[in-house]
Amino acid sequence: MIRIVLFLLFSAVTGFAPAGQKSHHRSAVQLRQMFDSAAEMEVVEEDEDDPSDPFSSYKPSSDQTDIAFTDIVIGTGEEVKPTGSQMVQISFETQTIDGRYAKQLKEFNITALTFKTGVGGIISGLEEGICGMKVGGVRGVKVPPTKGYGSEWYRGIVPPNSHLEFKNVKILKVASTPIEEIQMKVEQFGVERAVGVVMLTTFLAISPILEKQGIL
Repeated sequence: MIRIVLFLLFSAVTGFAPAGQKSHHRSAVQLRQMFDSAAEMEVVEEDEDDPSDPFSSYKPSSDQTDIAFTDIVIGTGEEVKPTGSQMVQISFETQTIDGRYAKQLKEFNITALTFKTGVGGIISGLEEGICGMKVGGVRGVKVPPTKGYGSEWYRGIVPPNSHLEFKNVKILKVASTPIEEIQMKVEQFGVERAVGVVMLTTFLAISPILEKQGIL
């Protein structure tokens, strides 16, 4: 009789304790998985298009007529001002972002482009997109065709009505004085070519004098 009672007690202990531990472990795993899944969903939701962010919510459609940009690095040098004209040098990579023609435009990956703002030196959307940037700053800029290359093929490379993304747009230089502007123009033209033009111009100017003196 005692053996029977002890057997029943032992069975009860070994029957409930492990089951309780397994059930507790399984419940904990289920809860952890549930909360982990919820956390993952929150991260994904945060990564989805944010209507309040014009860059991430940019849609390559005919309704999109405004540019959008996002700052990647904030510069600390001279600023590109929204008004007036400045000599600016930038670098960038280019790709189309509308579905049918989405591709990298290697021909428009520029390591150093020098131009003057306010005179149509580059497409209006890109010029608008760099306003407020400072030397050393980097942005991504998305441009609709109305502020890009329009409804016609451009140089046989950019399709009609293309939405463009200028990636890693970096401000390399901004002229803050007339001398710096001249220096940037010379660099753009090429130092050797500039020296050649100066020498040729000087020669043409003094050649009549040299002819009179019989030197030529």
